[in-house]
Amino acid sequence: MQVEMQDVHVPIELFSKIDAGQNPQLYTRECMEQALAKNEAVRGKLDSLRRFRMLLMSELSRQFPNEMAKYRAVRGDPEAPTLGPAMSSNSQSNGSGTETGPESVSLR
Repeated sequence: MQVEMQDVHVPIELFSKIDAGQNPQLYTRECMEQALAKNEAVRGKLDSLRRFRMLLMSELSRQFPNEMAKYRAVRGDPEAPTLGPAMSSNSQSNGSGTETGPESVSLR
């Protein structure tokens, strides 16, 4: 049994919870909540980057159709990204999942 327990690492914060008379599972819950919050932040950044790439590719295709056709041929992309009517202007998302205002973006 001692051999199995040699590689166990216990976070110092967990001992702080126990010393304060709190349930050690509070530490686990707090870690999960922090991980979920970080995951949401990263997901928002990825969505913003995807939206930016789509808008950039669309605008470049509009301004430089020949060069972008060559670029898409090299990359193996079949065609320029298609934009809905809402994406033809400068678009921003409020990140809440429900878009508001005249500059709403619909990516799905």
